[in-house]
Amino acid sequence: MDVYSEVDSIMTKMNVGMYKIKACTRKYAFEMPGIPKEAQYLKCLYPYTKPVIDGSATGETFSHVFGTNTALFEQFVLWKNIMGPCWLKITDADFGALKNASHCKLEVLVEHPNMVSTLNESTDNLDAPPLTLMSLALRTAFNAKANKQEILAISARIYEKASLNDTTPAEKLPCRTFTLIRPHGTAFPLGFETLAKERKRGLIKTFRQESEILMFFLAQLDVVDPDVILGHQLEGVDYSVLLNRLHEKKTHQWSRLGRLKRTQWPASMNKVGGNVFAERQIMSGRLLCDLANDAGKSAMYKCQSWSLTEMCSLYLPGNNRRQDIDNEAALKTWATQSKEGMMNYVTHMETDTHFITALALQVQLLP
Repeated sequence: MDVYSEVDSIMTKMNVGMYKIKACTRKYAFEMPGIPKEAQYLKCLYPYTKPVIDGSATGETFSHVFGTNTALFEQFVLWKNIMGPCWLKITDADFGALKNASHCKLEVLVEHPNMVSTLNESTDNLDAPPLTLMSLALRTAFNAKANKQEILAISARIYEKASLNDTTPAEKLPCRTFTLIRPHGTAFPLGFETLAKERKRGLIKTFRQESEILMFFLAQLDVVDPDVILGHQLEGVDYSVLLNRLHEKKTHQWSRLGRLKRTQWPASMNKVGGNVFAERQIMSGRLLCDLANDAGKSAMYKCQSWSLTEMCSLYLPGNNRRQDIDNEAALKTWATQSKEGMMNYVTHMETDTHFITALALQVQLLP
């Protein structure tokens, strides 16, 4: 049996009626043992609607299968060399075919990937596309009765029309903030709500219920429509808590976290090992920039703990020093005992949103 016949039999068993195969040369640069640095491969293309070949599959004429879990979007951006935010040229687009398929202001349909190409910013005399950045700082509280972390407060800082080619430091860029907070317990410290309303810089919105915070935050996402969401320990921590709370509270319009409208949560949500991919899927259409994930850690290699405080001390110039606080201890003591303490708690969150953006720009984490 030759490899073509064996692949044909596999496709037949999977009920794949139409597929394309051809021989090609590929290089391998990863850690898996027994894989040559360069070898002949058989490239197989078939519809995404058909079952996926098991990545561990072997046969009489082949020893390994690659690329079975590569997402369609990932294949598209690699094929088209779309390396981060850039200008695209779209030919023969249909502007009327899609209606409310996404949360985007503009929706177009193209019939073939060849109708999409990148523009060269240097030869076409184009500046990099301006981006809307939103940096987030979340505070959670443990509900012992429900045995779950719940959202206590969300602080966001928004930078509109930001240019990745601009070297202006974050503290000199125009921005605005909003903070959404509910009481830790039955009520806010006496006088805090009045103090929050009277403060002239940065919106502080008080709520009674976690569900109200979630709904208002999604409404703000819809208004701001950020291209990039920045944070520290978003993946696997804050973002995961946010998604779990949206899911449990059955919050309407939860798909506003991304730009693709959805009515059903990904099937792998809340399954062991499936959360990371499901969470990224929900954020489709926005870039998630996490200072503490693998990409962030690689850019800040001097760190040992990769805490936000350590990052600020090592990578931000001048007197950009972050005050480290114990969130649980703060909520049991100074943050909830007076209106000034609660305001300092909010200010600490707001300052974190500045530090997050400042670090991302300083180490050029955005592509």
